[in-house]
Amino acid sequence: MGLLIGLLSPTRACARWLIDSNYIQNFRTMMVWNVAFYFTAIITCVVVNARPSLITIWGAYSIAAFVYLCLWRVNELLFAFYGDALPKRAQRTHKSLPIERRDRIILLTLAYLEIIIWFGLIYWALQFAYGEEHPFNARLRSILDAIFVSGVTLTSLGSSQFYAVQPLSRLATLYEAMIGIVFIALGLAAYIGASDQNQNSSPPPTA
Repeated sequence: MGLLIGLLSPTRACARWLIDSNYIQNFRTMMVWNVAFYFTAIITCVVVNARPSLITIWGAYSIAAFVYLCLWRVNELLFAFYGDALPKRAQRTHKSLPIERRDRIILLTLAYLEIIIWFGLIYWALQFAYGEEHPFNARLRSILDAIFVSGVTLTSLGSSQFYAVQPLSRLATLYEAMIGIVFIALGLAAYIGASDQNQNSSPPPTA
C-alpha cells in the first residue's frame, strides 16, 4: 500500500517522512508545508499561462509529466485527509499530529481551493495534448477558463459553456468530481466533530 501511495504521490511519502521525523510537528508547520504548495500552484498558473510552450517543450512526454506532477499534490491531499478520517487504530504505525478540529477545517478549505488550481493546470495541459481537437467542447482561452472548469467540476455545479468531450478530459473531470464529493463529506465530518467537541466541553447551564 505504501509503495502504491508513493508512486501516485511522492509528495505524500515525503510529507509522511517529515511528520515521522518531527520536521512537521504541529498545525503551524503543517500550514507552512501546505502554503508552499499553494503558492507553487499559483506561480505555475502565471508561468504556463504566459509561456504555454513550456508544457509542450518535449511534446507528449512533457505534457504527461506535467499532468503527473499536478496529480502528485492532488493525490497527496486526498490520501492525507482520507487517512485522517480513518480510525486511529489504522494509523498506529505512523505518528499523528496534534491538530484540532478547527485546524482541520482550515486545512481542508485551503486544500479544496488548491485542488481547483491543480486541476485547472491539468485541463490547461490537456488543451495542448489534443492538437487541433479540444478536450472540451470549446477552446480554453486562458488558465482562468481552465480554473473555471475545475471549480464548477469540483463543486458539482457543471457548466454548459465547457464540458469534456475527449476520453482524458472526461476521466479527469470524473476524478475531480469524485474528489469534490469526498472532500465535502470530510468537511462535514470535521465540522460536526468540532461542534460535538464544543458541546461536550461547554459548562453546564446554571439556573
